[in-house]
Amino acid sequence: MKRIFIIVSLVLVLCGCYDYRELNDMSIVTGIGIDYKDKEYIVNLEVTKSIKDGSSNEIESVVYTGSNTILADAFLEAKNMSDKYVYMEHVNVLLLSNELSKNGIGNVIDYIVRDTSINSNYYMVVVDDPKKVFDTKVENDTMSNVVVNTINYYLDDTSFDDLDIVSSYMLNKRDDIAIPMISLDEDKVIFNKIAYFDSDKLVGNIDSKLYTLLRLNSNNVNFNKNGNTVSVYKSDVSYKVNKDIITIKVCGEGLVKEISSKIDLENKDSYDYLSNLISKDMKYEIESFLEETLSKESDLLGLQDKYYKKYKHDMKDIKYQVDVDIKINKNGTIYGVLYDN
Repeated sequence: MKRIFIIVSLVLVLCGCYDYRELNDMSIVTGIGIDYKDKEYIVNLEVTKSIKDGSSNEIESVVYTGSNTILADAFLEAKNMSDKYVYMEHVNVLLLSNELSKNGIGNVIDYIVRDTSINSNYYMVVVDDPKKVFDTKVENDTMSNVVVNTINYYLDDTSFDDLDIVSSYMLNKRDDIAIPMISLDEDKVIFNKIAYFDSDKLVGNIDSKLYTLLRLNSNNVNFNKNGNTVSVYKSDVSYKVNKDIITIKVCGEGLVKEISSKIDLENKDSYDYLSNLISKDMKYEIESFLEETLSKESDLLGLQDKYYKKYKHDMKDIKYQVDVDIKINKNGTIYGVLYDN
């Protein structure tokens, strides 16, 4: 009996260690970039390396690239450039090229959702050239971290939709997607646009603030009119769906960040004036936002989906009206810049 027990114990121990690998034996992928040129997918894997320099560790990265008409084979070619096991559970950004996005990202999303070796908790980002981003060197960091930190800074802890939600929107057909869009200024990442899609194809880009306010419930969104800037720090967006029209109601509170010299904040009527001014400006911007995106058949607010859920059929032409009511909070008002006109 003792011999049998020992043999079984050894089997259990060996099986438990089967999938274990030391970190030094892995190529840890922190970013994936996918391009599409000449009918081929180009996959770039940003792999993080830790280099010991005396008593400190420095972070560097290397990019492995593979290309093929079949996406899975392009991934395999990129992985085969490493002499270590390629570990993809620490991916924190997926860069999609403009060219790929215009042709359609459906195949890419479907492949990555099905690949259980890749985690799904990361940003998808549209950029002109993914490899150029990963090839940009930054001191003791990776470009994937720089991209994520930049987006997080501007979004103020508001996250874009994750991979599973994006995939469900594509299947829904009544709800379109938007993805952060970045550009490079030397080694600096610039984020102020979102790329928006009709189904899985990129059709345009627009200022990010309205999408993050209306869809992601982002706070601290700035609106400027006539040299007066108000930061909307609390907002509530609601939709009233009727047979002939959808009403989008935006209520919120704002703080004055900058004022022109013509505004006297010691006068209580000035706050009513600013409230009306900013509310009208927001209404105009939201209407322009909807007009542009809907004209390209991109329903970023899911208006058609909201209508269908109530009436069980599509609205032939999406009709909407926008109501905005922003109240300026007198308490905690900070004077930013005084403009002398």
